[in-house]
Amino acid sequence: MSVVVKFRTAAQLTGGRVLLWSLLGRLPNAMSPIGTLLLVSRNTDSVWRGSLVAGALAVGQAVGGPLVGRLADRRGQRTVGLVAALVNATALVALVAASQRGSALGWQLAPAAVVGLSVPLVGPLSRSRWVRLAAGETELTSVMLSLDGIVDEVGFTAGPALVGVLATVSSPAVGLLVAAVLSGVCATLFALHPTASPASRSPRPAPPSGCSPCPTSCCWPGWRCWARVSARCRSG
Repeated sequence: MSVVVKFRTAAQLTGGRVLLWSLLGRLPNAMSPIGTLLLVSRNTDSVWRGSLVAGALAVGQAVGGPLVGRLADRRGQRTVGLVAALVNATALVALVAASQRGSALGWQLAPAAVVGLSVPLVGPLSRSRWVRLAAGETELTSVMLSLDGIVDEVGFTAGPALVGVLATVSSPAVGLLVAAVLSGVCATLFALHPTASPASRSPRPAPPSGCSPCPTSCCWPGWRCWARVSARCRSG
């Protein structure tokens, strides 16, 4: 199946615009690391300071990614995606302001870490959204994920290139401000699109016989009783 046919199929399934928001909403994730390195290195005349601040952003991404994904599963993509997009855009603006003003390194590390923690995860949320919309149809799922892979590669290729061009013709600050706008606008539109996955409503499984709920919650997930705090709770 050609790329054109895949795009048409995806557009019919999603409504089309969400694919554009998905692409543009991924760009800040690819723009922020190199943009942060260029910005801080230029303003401090120190590559190691730029690397340190960019490293704080990367650590934030490593920590925040699973947390944002988990929250999106439990609370729904719309709420979590909206909050993450707005926090991410605000943190990017704060990082640019701190660096341009020549603030102490700690005041630049903090917003950089928040930028990483609040990445909206448009890519992973897109894939889970497409799989849900495909409703178990193998061919359609394959088409959607194949197209999403193309969008992902375009985003992670175009993002650093865009920051580099903006840094050359203007300044690194402009590149990060553009990333903030893309995050605040496009990632928000993606989060609010009607195709957003709802919150998980999976009921908590009932305990097996022999392990009754006790007020001290001594039954951990899997209903294994690790402490006999109550006479009603027996090891299972």
